[in-house]
Amino acid sequence: MAIPIAAVKGTHYEVGFQIGKTFKDRIVKATHTVENRNRKLLEQFGGQALYDGYLAIVISIYPQYIDELQGMADGSNLSFEQLFLNMMSVELESQAEYGVDHGAQGCTDLVLKTDKEVVITHSEDTAEAFTDGFLVEVSIIDKDETREKFLSYCDPGVLPCDTFAFNHHGLVMTCNVVYQIELKTNAIVRRFVSRAILGASSQDEVIQIIKRSPGVASAFHVNLGILGSQGKEPEMYSIEFANSENGSIVDVKKYEGFDSHYNVLTRLDIKHNEASMERSEERRVGKECRSRWSPYH
Repeated sequence: MAIPIAAVKGTHYEVGFQIGKTFKDRIVKATHTVENRNRKLLEQFGGQALYDGYLAIVISIYPQYIDELQGMADGSNLSFEQLFLNMMSVELESQAEYGVDHGAQGCTDLVLKTDKEVVITHSEDTAEAFTDGFLVEVSIIDKDETREKFLSYCDPGVLPCDTFAFNHHGLVMTCNVVYQIELKTNAIVRRFVSRAILGASSQDEVIQIIKRSPGVASAFHVNLGILGSQGKEPEMYSIEFANSENGSIVDVKKYEGFDSHYNVLTRLDIKHNEASMERSEERRVGKECRSRWSPYH
């Protein structure tokens, strides 16, 4: 089945509105599917105070993405609160999902780097409620100047942030959600950090976004590809990050040969939900795949 795509441009609000209006049915369906659970988890793990705290931090740091989310809400005839709950649902699910075995759910990335090419494959195994995704080609325009330009797969009900994308600066991104156990309340909701990364122009800027104070609220993993230019070879990096008492902590690994990553932290020593991920990775990557790619492993 073909994945629908929409090209949208304008201010952050206008882009959000166009996405909300174009994919209204998908966004409404996904939001209504998860809304009761989102509200139940919010009440269980912090209530209105948690919501208000997260919102205040995002408004102070990323007001443009608050505008974008408001536009999506207006375009889809949903409330801002419903969509902001979608955006912070990873933090809530991180608390509820500890020790829960979901079989083989979760995305997996395979990377191959040789002296001739760099290849990355990504499986987008989104949660069942968010399976009606779509592609958006986004151009953020401010005072006749292009501020951001990227193409991204988007789960309905949240801003482009969690999946796979590339932008006009030559950065390619694939993502793995990680459910960190410790809930950090005085931090930036992680999906807004991931949204900001889509506009980055370099690896250094990606790291700056991740480390921005007061830090990220929950863990994540990004595969970051940098297209070669001016005689430079293309490169691929694994970036793991998580929250800590002193803000975000980050580990960067440069890929060489064959490698893989999925929904766990393989280098940062941070408590997170690994109940089903070992079997998940083995099911996907498997002996057959490793055998075929073994010369590069």
